[in-house]
Amino acid sequence: MIKGLFRNIFPPRRVALSFSDSFPLISFVVLFCGLMGYFYYGAETLDLTKFWPLWFLVSCPWVWWLGVVGYSGLQGRRRHVALFLRLCLIGLFVVLLCEPRSKQKSEQLTIVFVMDFSASVDEDERDKVFDHMLGVAGEKKINDKVALVVFGGDAEVELPPDRSFPFSNPRERSKDQTRDRSLNTISLINKSATDLQSAISTARSLIGSDEQGRIILYTDGIQTQGTLGTLLDELRSTKIAVDVMEIAYPFSEKNEVWLERLDLPSKVKEGETYEAAVILSSLRDGDGTLKLYENEELIFEDKVSYRGGKTRLPVPLTLRETGLYEYRATIEPTVNKKGMVDDGWTENNKALNYLYLAGEGRIMLVAEDERDAAQIQKALIETKHKVEIFAPEEFPQNALGLRPYDVVAFVNVGRELFSMTQMQSLKDAVEHQGVGFMMVGGENSFGPGGYHKTPIEEILPVSMDVTQRKVMPKGALVIVLHTCEYANGNSSAKEITRKAIKVLSPQDEVGVLAFMWQGGDKWIVPLQPARNYSQFVKNINKASPEDMPSFVPSMKAGLAALKKSDASVKHMIIISDGDPQPPSPQLLQAFVAAKVTVSTVAINPHNTLTAMRGIADRTNGKYYFANDASDLPQIFIKEAKTLSKNMIVNKKVVPTLQDYSPVVKGFDAFPQLHGYVMASAKDKAELVLQIAETEDKDPILATMRVGLGRTAAFMSDLSTNWGKDWVAWEQYRAFVQQLFTTVSRPNKVSNLMMQSYAVGDTGYIVVNDYAEESEFLDVYAQVQAPGDPENPENLIDVKLEQKNA
Repeated sequence: MIKGLFRNIFPPRRVALSFSDSFPLISFVVLFCGLMGYFYYGAETLDLTKFWPLWFLVSCPWVWWLGVVGYSGLQGRRRHVALFLRLCLIGLFVVLLCEPRSKQKSEQLTIVFVMDFSASVDEDERDKVFDHMLGVAGEKKINDKVALVVFGGDAEVELPPDRSFPFSNPRERSKDQTRDRSLNTISLINKSATDLQSAISTARSLIGSDEQGRIILYTDGIQTQGTLGTLLDELRSTKIAVDVMEIAYPFSEKNEVWLERLDLPSKVKEGETYEAAVILSSLRDGDGTLKLYENEELIFEDKVSYRGGKTRLPVPLTLRETGLYEYRATIEPTVNKKGMVDDGWTENNKALNYLYLAGEGRIMLVAEDERDAAQIQKALIETKHKVEIFAPEEFPQNALGLRPYDVVAFVNVGRELFSMTQMQSLKDAVEHQGVGFMMVGGENSFGPGGYHKTPIEEILPVSMDVTQRKVMPKGALVIVLHTCEYANGNSSAKEITRKAIKVLSPQDEVGVLAFMWQGGDKWIVPLQPARNYSQFVKNINKASPEDMPSFVPSMKAGLAALKKSDASVKHMIIISDGDPQPPSPQLLQAFVAAKVTVSTVAINPHNTLTAMRGIADRTNGKYYFANDASDLPQIFIKEAKTLSKNMIVNKKVVPTLQDYSPVVKGFDAFPQLHGYVMASAKDKAELVLQIAETEDKDPILATMRVGLGRTAAFMSDLSTNWGKDWVAWEQYRAFVQQLFTTVSRPNKVSNLMMQSYAVGDTGYIVVNDYAEESEFLDVYAQVQAPGDPENPENLIDVKLEQKNA
């Protein structure tokens, strides 16, 4: 049976075969492989999208066999020529099935500088690296491009590919000028880690597929996270070379002094004298000046001597009142006879530690306008609580600064007034220190406040993402970029644009317009949902806005797109120096008729700004004059929040009880509210109050356990605006007191006190037991490794060995 099948496929020959009969097949194989090799590997002008159709080439021997054994009906040379043409047609069809694409080979070279900004790299060494960058940029061909990527634990594009390198040598600047912006970058990166994978991947994305590229990496080579994996193989396949310029440590191994740690007692009492101990290490004997700062105030200074190895330097101190104390110790080695300091790297000449003296718990109210928090403060003081109102700029930068407070409450304060570091610190304080957190509503809170996709949203019991609602109005935003003529202005504008887009909700629409020399006024990002951010952000990174001659084309294009959008709120932001030709009154009237507001941001103006102010005034937008480029992030984020105003419900509602909670103990009914902010309760949240008559049962009050702490969200306000009937309610004081008590950190008495410190690459955990009666304990510590705290693989259990003091 199998033999018969084989004969049907390969029938027996009818004519005698000769050696010349193999010429068509051999010629086709040589021609096909030669042409494919030349175009695909040699000239590199052909690229195949699919490779599986090449399997059809196995049919060529069968076609050849049918042709040469007498089934073609042709004889002699005609048979050979016809057979060769048939094989060529098969090869052509196979190539077409592979979906070939032509590759354009460009002689233009893109050089991407990748600079390590992690804490382990000395600033003086960066100056030397910068000299090398300037030299390479100065020797490039006129059409070649250069780019700059800075990285630490993550990577950011500081300068997208450009034919110019708009930086100057820091050493050539006068002493009264600030350090060059190449060193104080606008990109916010995590300097506590080093991720080479992220840095090289970001640099690779800046090199076009039709461009020649070279990456120059400046680093000390100490990678703390990420893995290069197959990334280097990918670069090798695309023929992108990576040159590595090693940044050496600046000190000599023979001369180095450093502070290992600052030891503080674990348990102290108010007013008692205690001892701090500075542990100093040195490679040889020496002397210097030891200083100790308490909350940045110098409290101790003395000459000390130390020997090669480790030296313990005690310092007596006294705590005066309860609170958090931050201590910083420094050592300044004495100048030797040659006028030199026997120390190479001054960055390791300091040690930090903290000491918390517990006392009566306090409550922190954070408000931009104290009137928003006045009624809450009054109610808490009347119920014997210690309350402090902080302005956003006074909010601590680290989690330890929040430790003295049992509750932190944000009262109608916007996200643009806080840095990402401050928000992350609050999240850490809630999760790891048990600090309670609450957000009280208002027009600048929750989604309208810009907290979507921030660490604050992660710990709240509600989500600002309301895309699951059956009816949810969305917003549309168009950003118009005019070249910003200040140091690295375009990079700054694009960085701020990215941050503004991240404030938007996924269903909101966003578009970016700019004037380009090639193409004129052009959509960098056509109007589309903000959820597509990962797809269009590359277009923003690669854009190079030029000097716009007129506002009109971009404003017309933006207006046309916004008119087609079904968004309920439509807004445009224009950043410019005021040079372009202003729009006509008729065009501005068209914006008004379409209900599109326009806000303008003037930066580094060259002339009067009447036109930009007029655009904002005529279209009911806002006008900003940015005296400094550092003002731009807050302005853009604040303007992007305009689209979230559709999450505000301005109508009278009466909350109803959904589930029991200590917050509502003793209350049967609640006054009406005159407005609230829409949100969605999270699955783990305890929904206490809701608006029952709404289709989505909008939450008004929800609480949730987050790590060691508890959080709450009150979607309306507790002031005389939306909550004026609540302020007049006879149970207002009791409600506020019970709300803050429920969220407050519980005060638990413990005899165990923990300290941790690092020596070199080894971490130490010390737990002291202050119980009056000693007993053997099984004590385990849990260490969280870098990465996702919810991932069990990042949590390490350590059994502690008990020793008698």
